[in-house]
Amino acid sequence: MIDTKEEVPRLIQIAKNCIYQSNTSELKIISQSIVLTKKEKQLLDFLLANKNTIVSFETIQTHIWQSKDVSPTTRRTLIHRLREKIGSENIKTIKDVGCILEI
Repeated sequence: MIDTKEEVPRLIQIAKNCIYQSNTSELKIISQSIVLTKKEKQLLDFLLANKNTIVSFETIQTHIWQSKDVSPTTRRTLIHRLREKIGSENIKTIKDVGCILEI
């Protein structure tokens, strides 16, 4: 017998018109589909796991890039790209500390 179980789509409401389907890394804003890059998905998944909690920039860097050194500009650019895709009102930056996904 062949096991035909498929991964159940996990839909997460991020904002009023923004739904994230984690198993496909796809955002749906109203009826438009937006595919996330690998790093954007990693960041969004990490922020969702820590939603409504401030996550330090150091923790984000360790989680996304492991032991690789990246510049603060690279980190800011990734956060900015994700913020543009899901809406700036959901990801808040706490100056010199980190960021928080508010949902």
